[in-house]
Amino acid sequence: MKYDDMKDVLNIYGYGAPAVVGIESVVYDKNIVYVKGSYDAMTVQLGVDVDKKFILERREYAPNLNTTLKKLVAMNTESKLFLELITDPNKWGLESPKFSNDVFLESILSSTRQYDMTTSQDHTFTRVIRQRMNIIWGPPGSGKTQFLALTILRYIDIMRGLSLKGQGKGPQTIVLTALTHSAIDNLVARVLKLHETVAPHAGYESMIRPLLIYRIGGYNQAQGQQEGVITMSAADFAAKHTKHEDPRDQDVVRIVCGTVWGIRKAAFAKTPALCLQNIQMLMIDEGSQLLTVDALHAIECLDPDAGRLIVAGDHLQLGPVIVGDYPPSSQTIDPTGSIMKNLMRTAKNKRVDLQWDENRLALDVGPCTSQLQDNFRMNKQLGEFMQSIYGPSFRVQNPTKALPYGEFRGMSFPAEIRKILDRDLSATCVELQLTTDRQCQAAVKVRANTRTAAIVEAAFVAGLVDYYLTMVGAQTVTSVFVAVPHHVQRLAILNAVDLDRLAQDYPLAKIKVDTIEKMQGQEADFVVVGFALFGDATVTKELRHLYSVHRWVVALSRARCKTVLLMTPEMLSPRIVDGGSSPSAADMDYLDGWGLLHAFEKYSRETGGKTVYPIGREFLELLQL
Repeated sequence: MKYDDMKDVLNIYGYGAPAVVGIESVVYDKNIVYVKGSYDAMTVQLGVDVDKKFILERREYAPNLNTTLKKLVAMNTESKLFLELITDPNKWGLESPKFSNDVFLESILSSTRQYDMTTSQDHTFTRVIRQRMNIIWGPPGSGKTQFLALTILRYIDIMRGLSLKGQGKGPQTIVLTALTHSAIDNLVARVLKLHETVAPHAGYESMIRPLLIYRIGGYNQAQGQQEGVITMSAADFAAKHTKHEDPRDQDVVRIVCGTVWGIRKAAFAKTPALCLQNIQMLMIDEGSQLLTVDALHAIECLDPDAGRLIVAGDHLQLGPVIVGDYPPSSQTIDPTGSIMKNLMRTAKNKRVDLQWDENRLALDVGPCTSQLQDNFRMNKQLGEFMQSIYGPSFRVQNPTKALPYGEFRGMSFPAEIRKILDRDLSATCVELQLTTDRQCQAAVKVRANTRTAAIVEAAFVAGLVDYYLTMVGAQTVTSVFVAVPHHVQRLAILNAVDLDRLAQDYPLAKIKVDTIEKMQGQEADFVVVGFALFGDATVTKELRHLYSVHRWVVALSRARCKTVLLMTPEMLSPRIVDGGSSPSAADMDYLDGWGLLHAFEKYSRETGGKTVYPIGREFLELLQL
C-alpha cells in the first residue's frame, strides 16, 4: 500500500499519519525481518506497547479498500437497510415488498405465460415475487442461469401487463450483478437468447419487447459487444441512459448490468443516477463467491419499500478467494464469507452448517432459501450420487445421457482401460496402487516428491485421454476436462498431454486441463479428477486443501456422462500423525470432503465402477524417473 493511501485510511479513523520504520536486523535462516520505528499515536490509540516485538504480516492492498472502509464507517448512521438485513435476514426477507399483491395476482392471470419454467422453477418464482428476499440455491446442473433469465423476462411481462391495465407501478430498475464480468455477460447472453427463443412461443412476446438493457463497463473488444445491449461507463450512465428511453413511458422497465463497484459508481457519480439509488430488483448471481463487504455496495441501493433481493449460487461449492489465512468465525456473521453464506440462516436465525444424516447431507437452509430441484446436466448414475449431497428431490431430467460410442469400441484395449471407459459405468473410481517394493528407487522417489508423483499421474491421464478420444473418433463432438487440486499436477499433465496434436487429430473435441477452482461453473462429457497423491507426508500436510468438501463437490459435479476419479490408498486413508493409524470418521469430522471421497468410492464400488490399477516397477521404468 502506498504511503498516501495508508494515510487516507488512517485519517478515516482519526489515527493521523502512518508510522515510518526501518530495518533493524534480519535473521535469514528463520526468514524474520525486525523493523524499528516510533509512532506515538499508534501506541496510544491502538494499545501497542513500546519495546515489544510483533509479527508484521503481509496484506494485499485492494484498490477498492478505501471505498469499502468509508462505507463501513458510514454504516453506523446511514446503512440501516444492510444492517437490518444482515442482522436477521429471515425477518427482513419474509416481508412482502410494496405492490406484491398486485404483482402476484397478475402472475396468476398470466399463468399461461410461464416461459417454459418447470414445476420447481415456477414455485421458486412465486416466492420471488411474494418475498423481499430469496436465496436461490442452484446445485450443479440445475439450470440456475436459465431460471434467473426466465425470472427477469417473466417479471417484465407482469409489470408491463399491469401497465397496460392502468395499474403500472412506475419506473422499474432491475440490476444484474456478480463478482466477475464473465458471469454477468453469461447471464445477459442467456436473457437475450431466451428473449428470442422462449418468449415468442409463450404467446405474448410483445409484452417484453423491446428489452432495454444497459451494460456498465466490462466491454471486451476481443469478444465484441453483445447485440441488443447498450454499453456505457459508470460516469456517463446518468446522463446517457435517458436518451434511450421514451419520456412518455411512465412505467419503463430497464435492466442495468455491472459489477457491484460499477453499480455503486454509477449510482453516486458526479452526476448521480437516481434510478440506481432505488432499485426495484437486485439479482446477484454467483452469490456464493461474492464477499459480503463487496455486496453491501449494491444492496444499499435497493428501494427500501418495493425492492426485491435475489441471491443465487451454491454454498456447497467453492466460495470467495481470500488472500491470507484468517481464523474461522464462530459468529453467525462470517466477515470473510460470501453474501450467500451470511444471508442463509436457519429458522432460528443461525448460520447454515454442514450436517450428515445417515450418509446424506442434511441441511436446514431456512425459510428464505429455495432449492432448484431439476438436474439437467447429469445422467442417471451421476445424478443419483448427487442426490446424496443435494437430497432426493434433486431429480435427474436427462437419465439416458451417455458417452458417444458403442459397447464394441475399443475391444483391443487392455481390460482395465475398457472397464474404466465403459459408457455404462458413469461413476468410476480408479485406485492407483504404487508398488511397495522397497528396492524400487523410483517408487521411493514418487512417495517422497510431489513433482515426481505428478509425473506418474500425468502419464496415466495422458494415456486415458488418448484411449477415450480413440473410442470417440475424429468426427464426433465431445468435451474432456481434467481437474486437479494443484498447479504442479496441472503443469505435469499439460506436459504429458499433447494438446496441439489432439486438436489436430480430433478437431471436434474440446479438451481442457486446469485446477478444480477454474472448473467451477463449467461442464463436460468426460471428466478426469486427479487426486493421485502417494506420499503420507504430502497428504497430511495439506489436509484442509485436499479434503475441502467444497473442492470435492465442484470436482465430482462437472461431468454430464462420466466421472473418472484417480486416487490412492494414501488419499483414502491418510495418516494424521506419522506412524499413526488410519483416522476414524470422528477424528476427521471437520473434513467433510474426506467423507465425500469415501462416499464416491463406495458408490463406484457398488455400481461396478471401482478399478484397482497397480503402478509397478515396469511402469515407473518407462517414465525414466
